[in-house]
Amino acid sequence: MSITKKVITERGVAIAFVVGVFVFWRFFHQSALSFHEQQQLFLFTADYAMGRIVEPGGLARYMAEFIVQFFNNFNYGALFYSALFGLSQQLSLIIARRHCSGIALSVAVSLLPPLALLIIIGNADVMTTFVISFVLCQLVVCLLPKLPMPALVYSVLSVVVGYWLIGPVVALFVVYAAVTWLVEWGSRGKALLFAVVVLLVYSLVLVSSQWLSVYPLLRLVKGIDYFRFPMSEVPCWWLLLPTAFFPLLRYANSGRWPLVSVCIVLLASLVYLPFAYDGKWKESMDYELLVRMQRWNAIVEKAQANEPTLDSSRLALGLALWKTGNISAEQFAKGIHPSSLEYNRFSASVLGEAYFYLGLVNTARRYAFEQMESLPNYNLSGRLVKRLAETALVSGHNRLARTYIDLLRHTAFYSAWAEDASSLIGNRKALEHHPVYGPLAHSFPDKDIIITSSKKYIK
Repeated sequence: MSITKKVITERGVAIAFVVGVFVFWRFFHQSALSFHEQQQLFLFTADYAMGRIVEPGGLARYMAEFIVQFFNNFNYGALFYSALFGLSQQLSLIIARRHCSGIALSVAVSLLPPLALLIIIGNADVMTTFVISFVLCQLVVCLLPKLPMPALVYSVLSVVVGYWLIGPVVALFVVYAAVTWLVEWGSRGKALLFAVVVLLVYSLVLVSSQWLSVYPLLRLVKGIDYFRFPMSEVPCWWLLLPTAFFPLLRYANSGRWPLVSVCIVLLASLVYLPFAYDGKWKESMDYELLVRMQRWNAIVEKAQANEPTLDSSRLALGLALWKTGNISAEQFAKGIHPSSLEYNRFSASVLGEAYFYLGLVNTARRYAFEQMESLPNYNLSGRLVKRLAETALVSGHNRLARTYIDLLRHTAFYSAWAEDASSLIGNRKALEHHPVYGPLAHSFPDKDIIITSSKKYIK
């Protein structure tokens, strides 16, 4: 293949892949972007940065949370993700070239790791930190020297430093280095010795990290911020393991079967990709996003096209029907009974919104606080902190409102709102004339009509 055709092939595949990832996140899975953003509160403060950097994998976590804060803008979110997955594909191509002379095979193999990542994060509880960590691990792999002794020194340093910067996913580099030495170096005895040394260093770093952090060993092995539920396993780790065995490509440089096999795997991955994204959670995320954006007509239209199947979705539909004037506030209120709903993070979120719009500020505040306290990885939430600030503001708790608002001043997305809201603190006249907060300032009923209702309107 000529150099021109080689460049066209590599760039054409890279561009097509990046565009495909952007379209997928921007138009088909944007609700997941919003879901990730509202599960954290990134602050531009030195204390916040230091709190992340000092933990194993802290650099990757800080970088991921910095990126995720921009997911409120779906264009930015899709752009960041397409850049990350595109970078993963390019780094995979560099690694594949090192061990494979065939252009077509190298390009095909380079798509396997980013596709595996796309399948893994189909689970909405897999954090962006995991994606960042893997991409940084690929960069470490690309920089591995080709000579034995420099490679050994580099590997030991990379294991020690890499674990603290990107977390336990650096184990993939350890396996890659060991396989590289065993496959490509002439002296198998020396290669085996080097592999044992690096594996031993990694084990010592992993065990000693218990003494330097507050996390148990199991959590350190799985990754501190790889999964939203700290003690749960990150699914599909094994999908990334083939990256560590790229050195074996040197045995696949002849014949068509290696390329055919890789193409079959790629096709199977593309076919399976839509099924990796849980349809049940996607329905909840889609409705919850529309509620957050106050797109009431869109909710009604969505429900008319496909009848909602979950309690949280039907609750969102009831709220939309009230906001669009199809039912009265009393009808909607009678239809809400928390004890009859399947309680999860999405139904709780929509319930909190319903209480707020119905004027039950105290209940809305309680739901916001409980939702934030129940976040499994102990994060704050920008969206919920804003709601707590709003409820404190309209209920006259000015000191508490100022605390929340000052916190939001250090964010990218909520800082403008915080500046505007700060002018309402202590200014009752301005508050009562506010189009949203004014009507709520006098909305503190003695009896909570929703909780005491025994009727169910939304079936």
